[in-house]
Amino acid sequence: MKQMQFIEIKRKFYLNMKSVWPCLIGYSLFQGICYIIFYLVYLKFGYVFYSALTLANYRFWLFGWITCCTFTLFGRKRLTRLTAIGYVLSIFAAQIFGFAIVRQSVLKFDDSDMVIPLILIICLMMGFIMEFRKKKRFKKIEYFCFLLAILVHLLMEVHFVDMMRMHIGAERGYLAGYEQGIQDAEMGHYYDNSEISEKVIQEGFRSGSPEWSGYMQYYSSGYRAGQKDIHNN
Repeated sequence: MKQMQFIEIKRKFYLNMKSVWPCLIGYSLFQGICYIIFYLVYLKFGYVFYSALTLANYRFWLFGWITCCTFTLFGRKRLTRLTAIGYVLSIFAAQIFGFAIVRQSVLKFDDSDMVIPLILIICLMMGFIMEFRKKKRFKKIEYFCFLLAILVHLLMEVHFVDMMRMHIGAERGYLAGYEQGIQDAEMGHYYDNSEISEKVIQEGFRSGSPEWSGYMQYYSSGYRAGQKDIHNN
């Protein structure tokens, strides 16, 4: 009896793997080709596309490949398909968002990275809902893998949002420094480092926040640019 059960389990395993292998190969090729394309373009032309550092990073595509393969092995075709679609949508969304936001940035900061994990989280949630509506119960290991994927993308989103906040502070600091540099050059004054702390406090940024850090880093750059423009004129 036990031998018959073992044979039946083994037969189901082989049948499942037979249907899974084409999907695994397909998603592997998709992730691999995307990474090679973005990496080679980045090496050859640099920042020719938005979110270049993220899209040319093998860890980003490796995690996506692991996620797709894991859900495929669990038989979650809809969830896997939505995850793959999310990667495609996030690439295009990053280019559109990057084009719009860089044009508005004084220092041409590219914060399009924050769109990528956001879209992936939305697609993961949609895939989960679609699987759940089909009344396919999730096992504990499936819940764990799904929540882990969500958590990793949430951490990515927090990191990119902090970068955006730093860039906001950097632009405010650069513009404030530029204005002060022009005023000091016209009046014959020199740069005073102690003034930065007072100015960043006036901006309302919390000490140690990303905005604070960006302001402190770029104030001097703006100041020198203001001084240089006055002297050149």
